[in-house]
Amino acid sequence: MNAASVWLQLFNSFGTTALFIIGLMAMAFGGGLWWAERINRKRRIRRRAIPKEWPVTTRRITANTERSVWVWLRETFPEYFVLPKLAITRFTTPTSHAQAQQWFNILGSIYCAFTICDSKGEVVGCVDIVTGSHNLWRGNRQLKQSLLSQCDIGYWVVTPAALPEREAIRAEFLGDNLANSVTVESVSPVDSQPQGDATM
Repeated sequence: MNAASVWLQLFNSFGTTALFIIGLMAMAFGGGLWWAERINRKRRIRRRAIPKEWPVTTRRITANTERSVWVWLRETFPEYFVLPKLAITRFTTPTSHAQAQQWFNILGSIYCAFTICDSKGEVVGCVDIVTGSHNLWRGNRQLKQSLLSQCDIGYWVVTPAALPEREAIRAEFLGDNLANSVTVESVSPVDSQPQGDATM
């Protein structure tokens, strides 16, 4: 009797038992995986649990220098909304849905100090601020200039200590016809020199 015959005889004798044992081992392995996944899921849920007391506090959305420009913009564009720190992805959309996530990852953290929009939510212009202690990164500025220009949205960078002529920025954002359609008045309810300070 050769070796092959011996193995065949052993398989015929113990084949059913071997298959039964293998099945039990597979079930035990699968059960172990299921239990491990269940434990990990519970741990993830515990990590995401809402705390009784959040370790955060409130702050103003603009610093003092930004608020002075905010007031100035509201006075310059009284018939428009001036929104602080609005992400560019809120008013732009990719032309290719296949690359939407890629461009969102690139632009998702990009915003301008102030965005001016009409009552329909259409943006007419964006403003950034530079001060002695806060300079705008050149690459960031060029990115905004290129992107907003392509979208026909005006973009200005201003200095709080030397703001441009109101008529000039209105003409840039609205065009000559609309720029002179409303008399620019002071927005008195907003305090342009609030007490305290805020982190940018």
